[in-house]
Amino acid sequence: MVHRSRSILPAWYAESRFLFSEALRATSDSTDSFVFGRMFKTPSNPTYRQGNLVYITFCHLEFPWDCNGVLADPPKQLAAIIKRAYSYGRQQNEHSDYERRVRPRCLVDCTLKDHESTDAIVREFADDGFTCTRSHDAVMRLAAAGSAPSSGFAVSRLAGPDELPGLVTCAARSLGYDQANDTEWLAPKLRVQLEHPEFSVFAIRDSGICAFLVLFVSDKARDLALVQVVGTLPECRRRGMATCLLQQAAGSLPSGTKVYLDAEKHMQGFYERLGFELVGNVESVECVLPE
Repeated sequence: MVHRSRSILPAWYAESRFLFSEALRATSDSTDSFVFGRMFKTPSNPTYRQGNLVYITFCHLEFPWDCNGVLADPPKQLAAIIKRAYSYGRQQNEHSDYERRVRPRCLVDCTLKDHESTDAIVREFADDGFTCTRSHDAVMRLAAAGSAPSSGFAVSRLAGPDELPGLVTCAARSLGYDQANDTEWLAPKLRVQLEHPEFSVFAIRDSGICAFLVLFVSDKARDLALVQVVGTLPECRRRGMATCLLQQAAGSLPSGTKVYLDAEKHMQGFYERLGFELVGNVESVECVLPE
């Protein structure tokens, strides 16, 4: 069902969710687009969660904004459809390696739709055995990119496979994936980001890579950019490295580029001190079928 309850999507939402979705597209093997969202599959990296999920936004996030005037419901029995899409439920001896290792997953963006509708979808997933986790993120925007103040750190732009081992180590330790023993997917994803022309990876070195930032600029909208992730080794924090990386990344972009990032609530003040402003809040529920 299509609802014409909004004449146009809020600009901050359309731009930031477009960037978020496009960054997933760039690191996934395949992407299918629908009027209510997108489905990503990455058989080459089955444990990469964001590369193997259905992303429900209830709208069509493509340039040009040809479906901006509508909100669209996903099909009924969505949980069962997602199970089938990732071949869950087949006999074990019929599974490919990808199908044995991937977890059916859906990210439901509840920002635009009413709570009654989104809660009904989440209940359907829960009733079908999915574990559902709700989260809230602040969407922040830096309106004026294009100048980078000097700092005491040398920032380099990484490229090539030789950089991968140090980058994987830094990302695993700075983001806590090593503590959770959840690193198998990390090297394939970072390899794509090092090689893909829509990504730029910035780093600071001190006896190896100790801080990094991944910036995404879609070829479809060169005046928009997304800071996808920033990480600093625990022993190198509180020295201004993340600030330096953000300033250098913003300074690498043409003047006037709108730079977005998603921030957890406790980080909002940090980004505000760097010139980012709160433009909206995103509420989402991740639904995952456990092993």
